[in-house]
Amino acid sequence: MRIIIERRFKKSVARHTVEMQMGDDILQMKQKYAEETGIDLLTINGYYGLYDENDNLLCDEMSATNFEDDTVVYLLYQGKGFQPTKKTCLCLALILGILGIIGIITFSVLHQRKIAVIPRQFGVVIDAGSTHTQANLYSWPALKINCTGVISRLASIKCAGSGIADYGSHPGDLVMPLLSCISKAITPLVPIDERSETELFLGATAGMRLLQAVNRSQAEAILHSIRNVFQKLPFKTSNESVKIITGEKEGAFAWIAINYITGVIHSRESFPVTYLDTKTNHETYGALDMGGASTQISFSPKSAVTLHPKYENNFHLFGTKYRVYSHSFLCYGINEITRRYLASLASNSSSLNMVVDPCAPNGAVFNRTIYYLYKAPCSLGLVSQTNLNNEIIVSGVTNMPVNITFYGDFNAKKCQMQVKNLFNKTECDDSCSFNGVFQPALHGKYAASSYFYYDVKFLNLTTTDGNISMTAFKNSVKRLCSLSWSQIVYITSANKSELPVYCFRLHYILTILQYGYGFNQRMWKQLLFLKKVNGSDLSWPMGYMLDRTNYIPQKATYFTSEFGGSGFIIALLLCILLILLGISFVIFVLSIKNTPRRRYNLLSSYGSI
Repeated sequence: MRIIIERRFKKSVARHTVEMQMGDDILQMKQKYAEETGIDLLTINGYYGLYDENDNLLCDEMSATNFEDDTVVYLLYQGKGFQPTKKTCLCLALILGILGIIGIITFSVLHQRKIAVIPRQFGVVIDAGSTHTQANLYSWPALKINCTGVISRLASIKCAGSGIADYGSHPGDLVMPLLSCISKAITPLVPIDERSETELFLGATAGMRLLQAVNRSQAEAILHSIRNVFQKLPFKTSNESVKIITGEKEGAFAWIAINYITGVIHSRESFPVTYLDTKTNHETYGALDMGGASTQISFSPKSAVTLHPKYENNFHLFGTKYRVYSHSFLCYGINEITRRYLASLASNSSSLNMVVDPCAPNGAVFNRTIYYLYKAPCSLGLVSQTNLNNEIIVSGVTNMPVNITFYGDFNAKKCQMQVKNLFNKTECDDSCSFNGVFQPALHGKYAASSYFYYDVKFLNLTTTDGNISMTAFKNSVKRLCSLSWSQIVYITSANKSELPVYCFRLHYILTILQYGYGFNQRMWKQLLFLKKVNGSDLSWPMGYMLDRTNYIPQKATYFTSEFGGSGFIIALLLCILLILLGISFVIFVLSIKNTPRRRYNLLSSYGSI
């Protein structure tokens, strides 16, 4: 039996006759055809199938015995999986084209729409204190509120080295630590195009105020060296960018900081208050700051109080005017007052080899050098009052031991008397704090920070809300100072070198608050010992920066495309690609020649032809 197999593939048509035996099936027919023609009927991408003239697919298991001689069957190639038709390709091309066109229209509309962009502005404030230097970076939206910027601190970096006043004899040594601190830690955080407009300010505090009082040329040399450093930085500076700020301004700026952080002088949007009670009213907080060389008190007095210009500070913040009383007591910082106290003990002692300290723990023995006690400006004034004849000379030391030895012999009454002797109350009335300094009546709440907080923390008295009762404070001081040196020396939370003077320091804090500033039992309840509020330090740089934003020109708001830049270009290219892909489908479909046998039905049996 002869079967004619007509092979159609692409544009070629070829016939081949296969001799079949009785009982052969379609699979054997295909195998004979493959052997005789050398065509592989099973390929990687598909296979060849046999069809009758009605486009019915002939299954491999079908018997070929019912075929008549010279029956023509058709060998057609079939690919694997989905085989798109012309209609499918045209629909896909249409969809791709529509998507591309819609995308171009949409992205073009978005590109034309403009949105307002509020740029951010930056400022750098460096706190050059008596013990160390701290660099702070602030930022605020250019859109101010009644001329005042809503600032936030982005970074606070402690620079290497000690306080800048210690570089009086070698100001050139300041250059590298300060330059490295700012250029490595602060500069990278400011966008390049904003650096030339970012103001840089260094405020030197009590350490430099002391140095300026005794050696103006050294103080000026240090400031000149810092100005030279600033010229090497990419920020906006002038001669006024480096200066020694007054203690009154330092205190007033600290007052701004505490009241801004708590949200009293601004909405709580930027600083959500956690535990300070500012919800019942908008009464401001007073600020008490205890530094290393000076201490400040600042608060807003009652409106009826008249202030002398040297105590009065006026600020205009967020559209509201504030009047702040502020005073700084130089040489009353925790380090300098300790130095003055020990120097006064030594100056009034009959023997420098055994100076009795009534505020030190029983059994404590410690040394301090003559240079430590009398070289500092705050202690020099005690030299002329000494009963050591001419053994101590300001310009040097003659006939004196290098070390002065102190012996602890704690006596609460004697200690309290010695501490009180550091305050002059003889010329004070009800409107005076001490040393003849005017102070309005206290009112409202107060936040005590820096060494006020650190030394109270040593007593383990710090609480979540910052409030400590006067009774608890006094009892804790009494309990600590009644311990012997052999007991105190094992306290691990303290600086070992400061352990002998902690009792004095705590008595001093209690005395300046109660005896100096007038925090009686009633007002003590309004006193909060705090390190931070809402994660922000209660330091003057934030207050300075907030006030300074009133004078920094506001950058203009600009408009930019809602969808622009490289993103817009990439989106357009993708849309064009979709359209080109649709066109390529159309071209592909048009290039295919119509063939009659594309549809078929599967037959598992075959009758007579």
